[in-house]
Amino acid sequence: MSRTSGRGPGHVDVRRARKHPGAPPRARDDRSGCARRRPLRPLSAVLARALRTLGLDSDVARADAVREWRAVASGVIGADAARTTALRMDGGTLIVAVPTAQWAAEIRLREHELVSQLATRAPRSGIAKIRSVPASHA
Repeated sequence: MSRTSGRGPGHVDVRRARKHPGAPPRARDDRSGCARRRPLRPLSAVLARALRTLGLDSDVARADAVREWRAVASGVIGADAARTTALRMDGGTLIVAVPTAQWAAEIRLREHELVSQLATRAPRSGIAKIRSVPASHA
């Protein structure tokens, strides 16, 4: 076994060779000494698993419907839907604050379409219906 200081094909780790004279030379890129490492997982997968473990994944899924409200309502009702505010999910019901009784009636009339689009954009939210509450009580 030759102990060279070059970095070519015949390179031997001299420090390792001194400590373990009979051991075969180790490749330069094997710094850990481990034969295998676990592959890295995407951060999103790690977070999803942590949320599931803590029992928070369903809360995050329900929050998706709250976040999507403004975009969906603007698409279905129009730009004036910005006057409404999604407050929270209560089970499968999205609670929305509205400024007037007319807005509550408009949401009731278009509830089926709003729920359908919210379910498409936030499928894990479990949204089934929408309840309007006066903004003054929100």
